[in-house]
Amino acid sequence: MYVHHAWIYGLKEGKIFSEGVYPEAMHCFVYCMNVLFGIPVYSCLLFMGEIHVSALIVAVYCLFREVMKSKYTVYLILTAFLTVDVVCVDEIYGISRLQYTIPQEFGLYTQFLCALYLICFIRRNPKSDREKKKGIDKNLFLFTTSLAASIVIHFYVTIMAFFLCASFALLGITRIFRKENFRPLVVAVIAGGVISTTPMILAFATGTPLQGSLNWGMNIINGTDTKEGRTQVAQNISEENSEEENSIKKNTNIRSEIQENQTTISANKDMTQQIENNTAVQKHFSVKGMVQKIIDNIKLVYKYGYAQLYGEERAGWIIRFTLLSLALGVLNLIIYFIRLKKFPFEMYLGITFASVFFMILYAAPFLGLPEIIAGARLCLTEQILLFAMMAVPFDGLFFLFEKTKAARFSPFLSLLGVVSIYAGTHYFGIFHGYLYYELTRYNSVVEVTNSIIENCPKYQYTIISTTEELYQAIESGRHEEILDFYNRSKQEKYIIPTEYLFFYVEKKPIQYAQYHFFTGPRWLAQAKYTKFYKYSNAVLSEGDEIANSQISEFLLNDPITITGKASDAYSNIKNREILESEMYFWCQKFKMHFPNEIKVYYEDEDFICYVVKQNTDHLYDLSD
Repeated sequence: MYVHHAWIYGLKEGKIFSEGVYPEAMHCFVYCMNVLFGIPVYSCLLFMGEIHVSALIVAVYCLFREVMKSKYTVYLILTAFLTVDVVCVDEIYGISRLQYTIPQEFGLYTQFLCALYLICFIRRNPKSDREKKKGIDKNLFLFTTSLAASIVIHFYVTIMAFFLCASFALLGITRIFRKENFRPLVVAVIAGGVISTTPMILAFATGTPLQGSLNWGMNIINGTDTKEGRTQVAQNISEENSEEENSIKKNTNIRSEIQENQTTISANKDMTQQIENNTAVQKHFSVKGMVQKIIDNIKLVYKYGYAQLYGEERAGWIIRFTLLSLALGVLNLIIYFIRLKKFPFEMYLGITFASVFFMILYAAPFLGLPEIIAGARLCLTEQILLFAMMAVPFDGLFFLFEKTKAARFSPFLSLLGVVSIYAGTHYFGIFHGYLYYELTRYNSVVEVTNSIIENCPKYQYTIISTTEELYQAIESGRHEEILDFYNRSKQEKYIIPTEYLFFYVEKKPIQYAQYHFFTGPRWLAQAKYTKFYKYSNAVLSEGDEIANSQISEFLLNDPITITGKASDAYSNIKNREILESEMYFWCQKFKMHFPNEIKVYYEDEDFICYVVKQNTDHLYDLSD
């Protein structure tokens, strides 16, 4: 989050793309909330997750309310998404990211709006006089703005929007290429691209470099990233499989040689006939090989897509529903043609295609394809699409029910479905679990910082601590990194020119960025996701249990591992132990010399805060 704070404060200082060219719509949004309404940037980034999650749910609702035959089916889709658990680390990571105010999650809603307005545009009747009088089609205008929004928020969202739109437009391709549709659509896409990319292009042309995240995205595609990218993992699996195949071939080598010799003798006798049939044989094996390749790829998508994300049992059910939804889509297509409507635009098939395409994107590195989007970033959208696909049969039933005299009971039937999903997930043990956030400090530290902000005069205090307090207090006070304090205190003279100095010391240094899972009542969620991280290198904590260490006098003067920036230094628990120990015993030493000048501002078993009040005309020399 530090980098996003920095970019927003860059905007406040009049520096556009302060850290390099990057889609900055989210940062501009927060900047406007701060300038127009006075909401602190720190509060925006802390709580804005609720806003973009709400926008996402509304966008999903609007899309599937439009494409489903019954207006009530969408409630089942959203209920399933909000209640059913996940069974893969990638899925937990993808959904946990929804809590954070970060660009991709901030813009996820735009992909569903792009698909919605594209569908509405293609479905309309452009030949009607009513449409002609309107001028610019409102759906096309909204498609353009949604596309532009996706680009200026995050490129991953735009890529996902492309595949989502393509899935629905596939069977309506003839409508897209109509003269009255194609030209306006091309202009709309170009307009959306120009509107969103012009600031970035101009900034780059005038010498602003690209931000490092763009290089990270390219590293995912070319397979050199190993943190989120899975290309190298896929290559290692492929090499292991090749070694096994070679071993099998060696074991049957003698038998193969005998068969080859016999084939050679037979071939010499029938050479003429073989030449005549050569072309036909090549075609036969070419088609056979192609079919086998397709089958192998389908198996790989199942193994490294469906089964890897959902386990064998759930994957089997998903495949069954996929085939059922596909069958219903084809049935609707046949009915469409029987009714002599020449240009079908079948939504059931669009939903099914979208769920399959996104699964192929997830399994791409295992198919030998470039990983266009880091797999874990796809999971949330794929989860929604799979539930929508599995709701297709129920949508058909709802649609038929609404054609009967009992149609007035449809809302009650929908409500019963929602309650049944909630109760069923509890009964079958598939109700979702509590998610995690990355814990970086104690709650008491946050409260102490709030107290200092409220009670101390603006910019008359300095907090000496790790990076966590920097952006919490930046709009009212000063901050000094504990690492910088450690280094500068060893100089001949070192002063900090504010009236109050607050020294933060973790008596039990916290394991930085540990996965801290929420706890709470079982009706809201269940404690079930920690088991998926049991054999990983991640540091876990839950409830009141927090992974931490201990300061010690024996750590004084120990060397610190050099890192690129201060926040990275604190992620090394050994560094953190040394720095917190140095700070604590520096305070004890200061107390020996000035016993009445340093006081305990707050203390508990994990954390202590000292305060020193200075005479600004005669500042303390803080060097050792």
